[in-house]
Amino acid sequence: MARFGGPGDPFVVANPRASRLQDADRRDRVLDDVRRAVEAATGRAPRIVVGEDLTVAEAALDEAAADGATMVAVIGGDGTVRDAATRLTGTGIPLAIVPAGTANLFAATAGVPMRIAHAVDLIADGRTADLDLGRVRWGALDEDGNVIGPDRLPGERIFVVAAGMGFDAALMAATTGAHKRRFGRYGYFVAGLGQLRRLRGFDCVVRLDGEPHELRALQVLAANGGELIPGIVRPRRRINPHDGLLDVFVVLGDGLVAGTAGALEAIGRRDLGRSRSGRSLRARVRTVRVDASSPQPVEVDGDAVGQGWFEAEALARSIRVIVP
Repeated sequence: MARFGGPGDPFVVANPRASRLQDADRRDRVLDDVRRAVEAATGRAPRIVVGEDLTVAEAALDEAAADGATMVAVIGGDGTVRDAATRLTGTGIPLAIVPAGTANLFAATAGVPMRIAHAVDLIADGRTADLDLGRVRWGALDEDGNVIGPDRLPGERIFVVAAGMGFDAALMAATTGAHKRRFGRYGYFVAGLGQLRRLRGFDCVVRLDGEPHELRALQVLAANGGELIPGIVRPRRRINPHDGLLDVFVVLGDGLVAGTAGALEAIGRRDLGRSRSGRSLRARVRTVRVDASSPQPVEVDGDAVGQGWFEAEALARSIRVIVP
C-alpha cells in the first residue's frame, strides 16, 4: 500500500556529476533502485530526470513543485539538495535524499544514512519531518551605500547547510573539482593548506538579531547543518535543525595561531556568547548580518558566490524531508 499521496507524479532527479555517480553502471543501478523504492512508496511510477545540464534539473524541480508532486527524490550532493529545497520550500512535498556528493552535510543533519543502499531503503520505510532552512543575501556596496552589480541588486539564495564570510569562503573558492575527486570530503583540507599562509582577520560589525558587535574576525559562519564532516567532526553543542534558529560561529583574532585556537574552541564549546579567552563567539539567532570594513569573500553551501556584506535568516520548519 502506498504511503505517500499527492496530485502530481513523483519525481526522481539525479546529478550525474555527483562524486558517487561518476561510474555510469553504478549510476544506472542506483537510479533503478530509487525508481523501485519511490514507486513502492507512492504507488506511481516516477518521472526520472538525469540533469546533465543544470537547467534541465532546475526545470524538472520547478515542474514538480508546480504540479504538487507526490514526492521528489534527489540523488546528489548538497548543491542538488539545495536546488530541490529552494523549489519545495513551503509546499509540503516530501523530499527524499540519496546522498551521492562529496560532503552530504544536510543529509547527515537530517539523519539520512550515508550508505546509498540504506538511504534508498529509507524512501519506503522512513517518516517525514519538517526541517529548517536558511535564506542568505549578500552584496558589495559603493561609497554611497548602493549595491554594486549588473542589476544593482543583492544576491539571494536558500541554503541548507551554512553561509559564511572569511576563511571558509576563501577555502571553498580554492577547492577545485580535482581536489574533491581525488580526496573526497578531505579535499577541503588539502586546499586549505594553501590558504593558511594568507589567513588574515578583518574588522566587522556582526548584528545578532539586530544587536551590533564590533569585532575583528577571521570567520563568521551561520549554520543550519549539524556536522562539519559527517560522522567525524561535529560541534560539541549540537545544532538543532527543528528550532527555527541559526547557529552562528565567529572565530576572532588574526593569523594562523589565533585562527586555529579559535576554530577549535568554537567547535568544542557548549556555552553561548563571547568566550573568556576572546577567541570565539557563538550564538543562536533568527537573523545575522555582517558588514566588513573591507570586501570579504562569501560562500553559500560550499559555493563561493561573491564578496561584500551578508545577512542570513532562519526559515523555520520550511522543508519536509523523509528521515529515519
